[in-house]
Amino acid sequence: MSDTLLLSESMSNNEKKLMLAGVSVFAEYSKQITHEFIEQYVTHVTFPPNANMISKADTEFDIYLIIQGTVQVFRCLDNNQTADYGTRVSGHLVGEYALVAGEKRTAEVRTLTKVKALRISEAGFRFMLVNFPRLKERILDDFTGAFFGREDNKDIDDVRGDVFSRLYSELREQKEDLEMLNTQLRRTNHELQSKNDLLYQMAIHDQLTSIYNRRFIIEMFGKELERHQRYGINLTCIILDIDDFKLVNDNYGHLAGDEVLINIAALIGKSLRNIDIYGRYGGEEFLVILPNVTINSANVVTERIRKTISDTSTPWRQHKINVTVSIGMIDTLHNKTDTIDD
Repeated sequence: MSDTLLLSESMSNNEKKLMLAGVSVFAEYSKQITHEFIEQYVTHVTFPPNANMISKADTEFDIYLIIQGTVQVFRCLDNNQTADYGTRVSGHLVGEYALVAGEKRTAEVRTLTKVKALRISEAGFRFMLVNFPRLKERILDDFTGAFFGREDNKDIDDVRGDVFSRLYSELREQKEDLEMLNTQLRRTNHELQSKNDLLYQMAIHDQLTSIYNRRFIIEMFGKELERHQRYGINLTCIILDIDDFKLVNDNYGHLAGDEVLINIAALIGKSLRNIDIYGRYGGEEFLVILPNVTINSANVVTERIRKTISDTSTPWRQHKINVTVSIGMIDTLHNKTDTIDD
């Protein structure tokens, strides 16, 4: 652009909207779509008289909606001469015809008076074609009418048809590209969600036994305790500690101890309801949360767990390791409990 161009970036979007509202070609469109158009693609500009608004040397394909003033449109010929193609005033769109025709740059537009205009980027032009469909005819009238007169011996309707065909093809390709990108984005989001789900499961489960870890079981206890305090639902907790677990590690090794922990975790799970919650509370300690269970009903559960563990051996190489557990219980019906430490 010419260095005589004076930009006015201070103009608010509301002011731009008021400008657009005064241009009849935009009057029929919703405020929402017009505002989106302004927000992303429109800049207010001011040119002094006798300034180059568009020239062959420009590298961008911006177009201009004239708000106030008059411009002269020229077509650049092959012999470095220019042909005068008339004037454009308020309400007209002016721009480089190559933007719609796919040809080399041919346009020059110069201001005859001080001109206020809305500069619309090439992406904004595409936006207009998609979202302001009734403007298509007006756009082609302004563009083709500026560059094809009687002396060209060309039918303007044929030119419009060729241009629309090319633009439609470009827009269809862009739509296909966008659909492909959306498909890739959905696939990427699905993969990301799957990885996030996996990370979350890893974060709340004990790595060795695959049951809930200490952090999560404490979190779940807090939620169940809150339900008890709010709705009066009874809550019973069981703590299990493997007896003399150190001897298992000393006599058979730590890998054998790991197998015992894995086996105990599985046996506890088989003895519980689906709504019961349990996890590894410490090294050889397990916490069981029994929602809506009284202490008497919990006694049945604890005895079932104790007997199952006592009667089941953990195979380890040529050995069968038997362990017992010590069990403690507390319920909120007979005990005031505010935290897991209570």
